Amino acid sequence: MTKAQWLEIINRRQDFYVEQLKEMLVGQGFRKHIYFNSPTGTGKTVMIAKLMAILQASDFFFIVTTLSRGGLNKQVSSSLERLSKADNFVVFGVSSFTKSTKLQGNDIERAIPTGKKLVWIRDEGLLCRI
Repeated sequence: MTKAQWLEIINRRQDFYVEQLKEMLVGQGFRKHIYFNSPTGTGKTVMIAKLMAILQASDFFFIVTTLSRGGLNKQVSSSLERLSKADNFVVFGVSSFTKSTKLQGNDIERAIPTGKKLVWIRDEGLLCRI
């Protein structure tokens, strides 16, 4: 099997699961909490971007948090911007919440547009919450 054929299979599988996640957020299968686990390197960020792009025109806003103390949050944010072309999200990392930072809970609240449903995605053990 060629690389292109494998990528097509992976993309179809990702699209299937993104559609399942969307259904759990907006459809008949609504869930308040969704736990989605996938090993490192399997395309979670791509799937998050696809979900954001699908829900961009609706009333959803995403907060993405990462466990990394380094610059992973900037890398995730850059990837999501590039992949989803959406503007319905903000990304925070552990480094955003140190004693020396000025970021507070109110800053996060102010980042959420009025009238939007919040989806919190906790990278490294994806948790979607409305």
